[in-house]
Amino acid sequence: MKKASFALSFFFIFISFSFLKAEFWKYNLGSFSVGKQPVGFIYDDMNKTINIFCAGYDANFDGAKGDEDKSPSWWQASLIEPNNPESKIIEEPYLVKEFEFGSFQFPFRPGYSYPMIYYSSNNIIETYNIGNAEKVANDLPGISSSAITANKNYLLISHRPSFTEPGYVHIFDLTKNLFIDTLNAGVNVQQTFFYKNEKIIVLNEGDFGAANSSVQIFKKNGEKYELEKNIITGDGSNHITIVNDILIVTNNASHDLTIIDLTKNEILKKIKLPTEGFSGPRETIYSPKLNQIITSTYNGKVYVHNFEGDLLETIETEGNPEGLLLIESPVPLLFVANEFIKESYEPNSSFQIFSNKVLSKDEISNNKPEFILNSFTNTIEINNTDFQNNYLSIMIFNSLGKLIHKEQKILSEIKISIDLSSLNLANGSYFLIIQDNFITHSYPFILAK
Repeated sequence: MKKASFALSFFFIFISFSFLKAEFWKYNLGSFSVGKQPVGFIYDDMNKTINIFCAGYDANFDGAKGDEDKSPSWWQASLIEPNNPESKIIEEPYLVKEFEFGSFQFPFRPGYSYPMIYYSSNNIIETYNIGNAEKVANDLPGISSSAITANKNYLLISHRPSFTEPGYVHIFDLTKNLFIDTLNAGVNVQQTFFYKNEKIIVLNEGDFGAANSSVQIFKKNGEKYELEKNIITGDGSNHITIVNDILIVTNNASHDLTIIDLTKNEILKKIKLPTEGFSGPRETIYSPKLNQIITSTYNGKVYVHNFEGDLLETIETEGNPEGLLLIESPVPLLFVANEFIKESYEPNSSFQIFSNKVLSKDEISNNKPEFILNSFTNTIEINNTDFQNNYLSIMIFNSLGKLIHKEQKILSEIKISIDLSSLNLANGSYFLIIQDNFITHSYPFILAK
C-alpha cells in the first residue's frame, strides 16, 4: 500500500512538474502584420517602440523589382499608452521606411547604438535615427558589409569577399573617422561583438557543409587586436549572443547550441535541438533571470531550454521564425518574427507576441525599471533592471541632444548607481540613456542645485 501510495504521489508530482514547465509562454497575445519576411527587432525605450525589419521579397531572384516583389522595409509598433480605452498590447504596426530594393544583407546584422542604426546597403553604410527613421548624413567609407556592430565611438564592419574566401573585420573610429585596425576573419563572417572593452568576438559560418564554423576571440594589445583563441563551434553557425560571460552560438546545420565560457575561452557544453534537415535553429536569446535559453527554428517552433540543457517548452508559431526580442520587466514579453510560411520558404508577413500571463494595459505601459534622482547625494539609482548583458553603456545628453558624458559600467546586481558629482553638470534638463546589446532605457531628469 505504501509502495502504491508513493508511486501515485510520484506520478502526480511528475505530471504537475511537466505541466508547469510547459506553460510559461502559454499566452499568445496576438499576431501583427508587417512587410514581407520579418527578420529582426530593435526595441527603442526612448520612444516606446518596437522596430521590426523585413527583408522584402524577390520572387524571381533576378535582382530586378517586379510586380510581385517587395522592397526591404522598416516598421514600428508603439507600446500601449496608460489608460488606453482599447484592450491591446501595442498599436498596429505601421510602415516608416522602405529601403532600396536588393539592398538587404542576409542575415540581418545592423549596428545599433542609440539613437543611430547603421544599415549596410550594397556598398555603402547608411545611418538612420531610430526615433524618426530619418536618414542621417555620414562620412563612413564605402564598403560592403555582411554585419555591423556599434559600440560607443567604434564600428565593427564585417566584410565577406565571397562565400569561399576568408573575410575581414574592420574597426572604424567614429571620432577620428578612420580605420584603426583590420582583423583577419574566417570564411563567411556572420556577426561580431565587443566584449569587456578589451576583446572582440567574431563568428564565422565557415564553408558550406564542412562543419568548420568558428568563433575567434581577439584581445587588445596596445592599439591593435591579436587573435587569442579560435574555437570550432559546429556546422552552419549563424548567430551569437553574449550575456555576462557566457557566449551562446546557434548552429543551424548541426542543430545545436554551443555554450562558451568567455572567462576561460572554453566550451562548457552543447545543447541539442530537436530539428533536422533545413529546419535548423536560427537565433538564440538568453535570460539568466528566467533561466531560459530561447531559440527560433525553421520548423515552426521556438524551443526553450534551461541553462543545464533541459528542454522546458516548445512554442508553436504561425510561421518559420527568425528574429527574437525579449522584454523581461515587469512581465515577460517574447516577440517572434515569422519570416517564412510554415513548412515552406514562401515569405510570411507577421510577428507574434507571447507572455506567461494575460496582461493589463498598465503592466505593458509601465515596462521600465525604477528611476530615482537623489538631489542630496547627487546620484541616480536605477532599480529592478532587466538588462540581459552585464556590460552597459551609459550616456547623458543635454536638452539640445548633445552627448556630454559616456561611460561603460559593469552591472553587478539588479540596480545601477551613477554619481553625478564628478561630471560638473550645470542646472538644466538632461536625458540619461542606458543600454546593453539588447535593451535601451531612457530617463529625462532635471538638475537644480
